[in-house]
Amino acid sequence: PALLGIVALVLAAAFVFRGRVAWSFVATAVGTVAAVATLFTSLYPRVMVSNPNFANSLTIDGASSSHYALAVMTVVALVFTPMVLLYQGWTYYVFRRRVGGQPLSSPPDASGAPPEVEPAA
Repeated sequence: PALLGIVALVLAAAFVFRGRVAWSFVATAVGTVAAVATLFTSLYPRVMVSNPNFANSLTIDGASSSHYALAVMTVVALVFTPMVLLYQGWTYYVFRRRVGGQPLSSPPDASGAPPEVEPAA
C-alpha cells in the first residue's frame, strides 16, 4: 500500500500541473486511502503499541467486546437507528417551508462597519 500511495501522490502532482483537477482529486484520495492502509497493515494485529514494553501492546483480541456486548449493541442499533432516521425525516418535513424564503439582500454598507448614528439635538 505504501508504494501505491507514493505513486498516487506523484500522479496527483502531475495531474495538477496538467490542469486535470478531477483526476488529481482521485489520485489524492487513493494516496490517502493507501497511507491509512499502510498504517493499519503495519500495526496489525496491534491496535495501539506500548512504548515501555512492546509485549503490553493492545491487540485486536484485547480490544474487542464480548459476544453479549455486541449482541446488545446490535439490538440497540436495530431499535434506535430507524427512530433517528424517522425523526430526521419528520424535522425535514416540518421545517421544509420555514427554512426556505427569499434570499437576504446585502446591507447598504458592505464593509461590515456599524452605521453611524446622528447625535440627538
